[in-house]
Amino acid sequence: MKIGSSFFLTAAITVIGASTSIAQAAIIQNGGFETGDFTGWTTSDLTYSGVVDSRIYSSPDLNSHSGNYYASLGPIGSIGFLSQNIFTTVGQTYELNLFLKNQSQNAFPNQFQIFINGDNIFNEININPLDYTKYSFNFIATAASTEVKFGVRNDPEHLFLDDVNVIPIAVPEPLSLGGIVVAGAIGLWMKRK
Repeated sequence: MKIGSSFFLTAAITVIGASTSIAQAAIIQNGGFETGDFTGWTTSDLTYSGVVDSRIYSSPDLNSHSGNYYASLGPIGSIGFLSQNIFTTVGQTYELNLFLKNQSQNAFPNQFQIFINGDNIFNEININPLDYTKYSFNFIATAASTEVKFGVRNDPEHLFLDDVNVIPIAVPEPLSLGGIVVAGAIGLWMKRK
């Protein structure tokens, strides 16, 4: 009798594990700017900007978040844009992560915006982090291709952008929820025996 109970519990746990896994591969291309340029990105009015190799500077103020490179963004007087179209699945929830830093404290005016398919999901004026700060946003894909776009302006200095990443978020499927219920019921049944 115990052999049968153990089999069903193992089968339920196997079903749960199999149905909740999802690939966590990065969807953004060159999100750390490790090519040393804007390969994979489209730029528009992105004056006074470029990709910087942090190894050539000894100052910790001019470092990347990770790797060797970062985007140094400093359009003056108006917003410049950096964008990328990514492949997505309609109805899938995704998480956008990025690290942002202001080159100098109180370097105003500056502005940083994030758009997903043209919808402005973040618009901050006078960002003041002296060190890299992680920003995370969730969105649901409405098309097979989704535009991720950043708007930036920093008149006196630069905003540093690094480690941009978009990953799908695993959502338990109905089968896995049913598996959880079955595993719980089997556990209660075995406990009572």
